[in-house]
Amino acid sequence: MEKINGETREELLKTPGWLKSTGKKSDTFPVYFIDIRGKRLELNNPEVQHKLNKKLIDVFQRLELDNLEGPGVIKVHPGEPKSVTSMLPELVKADSSFLKEKGINCVIGDTTVLYSGPRGKESNPMHDVSVYIENVVQPRRWSEDNTGVRFVILDRPVTSVPGILEFSVGETMRCVKSPGYYSHVYIAGGIEKAGVIFNNAHLTMHGLSPLALCVKGLAMGGTGEKGKLQMHA
Repeated sequence: MEKINGETREELLKTPGWLKSTGKKSDTFPVYFIDIRGKRLELNNPEVQHKLNKKLIDVFQRLELDNLEGPGVIKVHPGEPKSVTSMLPELVKADSSFLKEKGINCVIGDTTVLYSGPRGKESNPMHDVSVYIENVVQPRRWSEDNTGVRFVILDRPVTSVPGILEFSVGETMRCVKSPGYYSHVYIAGGIEKAGVIFNNAHLTMHGLSPLALCVKGLAMGGTGEKGKLQMHA
């Protein structure tokens, strides 16, 4: 049987003990659920969006998030050009409003992807990300005029915002002491400079991690090309 670093594939795919819950109360965290099922809400209706944002802000306030330090990054997935189920930009206004009330300047952003397309790394070299910006700002309404916050490509320094989120490298390597599989990881330049991150995860389905959610949003979505290749390998 083929082994990788001395372990079989089956051993590698087992959930590490450090990831398993011990059943202690300290392992649990509050989950707030805004139930809109069966209410026939039109999510593109500005009034509905306003009410949902208000409910989200109520949740943020319950969390008693004190002593936050900026800059803030509102991590999103802007969606693919032909997707009709992507995240609504209007529903992250709660994030920016809450952070601004805390005195934290913030940006909205995501990284490039490995595959081809308008958000791909090949279409968006370090010095020119016009293809990416055109894709998310116009059809996806992630413009500053609509959200009130600048959209930043977090592994492309050319989009950094002076005085708010400034970074000079696409990604940076950090050595980690972890019981996991990596001795080092790569972090997108914009993510690495963030003081606080509000991660808006989309519902993803994957073979190895069916509901990847926030884990994928920050792990795969929070790194540049080297980090993505490392995880895919």
